[in-house]
Amino acid sequence: DPPGEDYSLFGGALALRQPSRGPRTSLDAVLLADFLPLGGPVAELGLGHGACALAALHLERAPTAWGIELQPDLAELARFNARRNGLELSVVTGDLRAPELLPPPGDRPNAYDRVLTNPPFRAPGDGRISREPSRDRARRETAGTLTDFLDAARRILNPGGALYLIFTARRTAELIHELRRRSLEPKRLRPIHGRRESPARLVLVEARRDGGVELTLEPPLCTHEDKDYSPELAEILAGRPGGAAGR
Repeated sequence: DPPGEDYSLFGGALALRQPSRGPRTSLDAVLLADFLPLGGPVAELGLGHGACALAALHLERAPTAWGIELQPDLAELARFNARRNGLELSVVTGDLRAPELLPPPGDRPNAYDRVLTNPPFRAPGDGRISREPSRDRARRETAGTLTDFLDAARRILNPGGALYLIFTARRTAELIHELRRRSLEPKRLRPIHGRRESPARLVLVEARRDGGVELTLEPPLCTHEDKDYSPELAEILAGRPGGAAGR
């Protein structure tokens, strides 16, 4: 078994292992899995140790998943976590900027109708550099920029397919610009606030390849009320069926 630290999601229903040092699971992975509607197979770009894709499988938002991860130790953890939970996740170790790795070997080009991604939020010179290189690669655009992730998503997606992503709210204008440059038309956007009175920290976005111009700005998700989780976040953390799309 690969080394790491055990934890669980959804009240212990999904048992996972993450690095003892390096990129850790954050709320982002669970929020993105919850944002994914029910549907067919899904691909994830920047898989990490598999938390988001495996959460989506556990929640039965997709029957199977494929993912690509640059860091070999994280890719091995993702494989281990899939086996441990009996979930069907195929993992490729490699760089999503390498066209020959996209789509999965043996599949036709543009093989997926649904893609998940949680790109690094920070540009190379933005903010303090982490002392842990693998954590810094997950947070900062040192081994793949936002545009690299969007180019890979465009390559994988069938015409009419959808990209689901979570990103820092500070770069929302840039995100929408880069999506539309690739004919990935934003269709749903949901801001995430720490508290109702605070500015949004994150955005959840659904963009459709070659879609028409029509965007639904969804009600904000506030993660906290007073000192507790908000009722909606508590539902998400419990593994609510159907997710935001099923409300």
